Amino acid sequence: MFLPFGILYPIFNERATWKQTVVIGFSVSVAIELLQPIFGRSFDINDIILNGLGVMISTVVYFALRAMLQRRN
Repeated sequence: MFLPFGILYPIFNERATWKQTVVIGFSVSVAIELLQPIFGRSFDINDIILNGLGVMISTVVYFALRAMLQRRN
């Protein structure tokens, strides 16, 4: 579910680094999971792991493509 985060966050925040993108994406995922028991849903560590993995994958792809395109120009 968090695959788009690694691409959209640096697009909207042009000064974002890859580390900042991963940390904020992981933090948002943890915050959502911590709030779920308040609303009657269950906390699941697998969601945090998979969301974090999605953020990392999309962040690596975005910053790699951006670096390649900047090198071409």
